[in-house]
Amino acid sequence: MRYPTYAPFVPYRTDEYSAFLEIEARLMIVNSIYVRLGSLFVYPFDLELKGNLSNDNWNNVQDSLEDSLVARQPVPPTQYTLLQVDDSESNAQLMEAIIVPFSHLKLMTARHGQEGVGMARLHNPDLILMDISMPIIDGYAALRMLQADPATAHISVIALSSDAFPRQIEKGLAAGFFGYMTKPYRIGELMHEIELALLLGSH
Repeated sequence: MRYPTYAPFVPYRTDEYSAFLEIEARLMIVNSIYVRLGSLFVYPFDLELKGNLSNDNWNNVQDSLEDSLVARQPVPPTQYTLLQVDDSESNAQLMEAIIVPFSHLKLMTARHGQEGVGMARLHNPDLILMDISMPIIDGYAALRMLQADPATAHISVIALSSDAFPRQIEKGLAAGFFGYMTKPYRIGELMHEIELALLLGSH
């Protein structure tokens, strides 16, 4: 039987000899980074308790769980700067709308690859979101310029493209993109890729 929860962590008594703890979490914490996937995570735990679970014992169980969870409260998330490089005004606005709810992420925008490389050198962002098809220089040329510059070679770059053919994805990953996201975006997958790149890039 599932019990509804109205707080992040709520233990429930199911009978005289056992208890059920259901954790409802809208945020996962990974090394102080809020990983928000737009999903609801529910983790059920069966707690085996020996002996009769009296009201006093149940209160002790509840207090112990709450004390343990309070002691593990996360620290505020690290702030990160993202640079998106995309010549499409509508795509840029869509990305801005996706990122705005995440207060630990700041988004800058460049309109073509050459401008993106210049902004990366100037601002040293934590992550770059790079469109593939752009005027002046495309995403692959911009990536090679970033890789060749010691000041930007460490920055992870995620490719953004409407070309979802497997061979194109393989080509992008082989070129050195951290990930390859296809349009239209699945927001949960996009945010997972962004947070993963930030997490691995911080080590």
